[in-house]
Amino acid sequence: MTHQKFLNQCLELANESVKNGDHPFGSVIVLDGKVVASSANEVVTLGDVTAHAELRVVQKAQQVFESEELARSVLYTSTEPCPMCAGAIYWAEIDHVVFGCSQEQLYSIVRGGLELKAHDVFKTGARQIKVEDFSSDYRFIKQHKDFWTK
Repeated sequence: MTHQKFLNQCLELANESVKNGDHPFGSVIVLDGKVVASSANEVVTLGDVTAHAELRVVQKAQQVFESEELARSVLYTSTEPCPMCAGAIYWAEIDHVVFGCSQEQLYSIVRGGLELKAHDVFKTGARQIKVEDFSSDYRFIKQHKDFWTK
């Protein structure tokens, strides 16, 4: 399945992020079946609390694509976007998000942060954003458990 292929790439980016000393998050933007931008979490390496994978991938895609193209794209991410990243996705006009680990699952592991679902952020906006949850894929939860509960 196509979604699984791109979610696998997000998982690989999250693993790469950990190897670089960052937190386990990765994201890609796909347009017409091709990855057009990718990013791992860079919070630690950049010393920037806003350098989440989703925010960074949106920034990269905006440098290359117009809003019409972004509106046709899909943002895949290893973990459900936080409220900050959900806002960036909304303002970039991306209309489709697919994630691995849910905010609820992450919150239960980390026991902190903002427990607010991306869908709840998106539904306050003037346009709809399709959100697909693949949190039944245990690999994403395991990745966070391995990282946060060492």
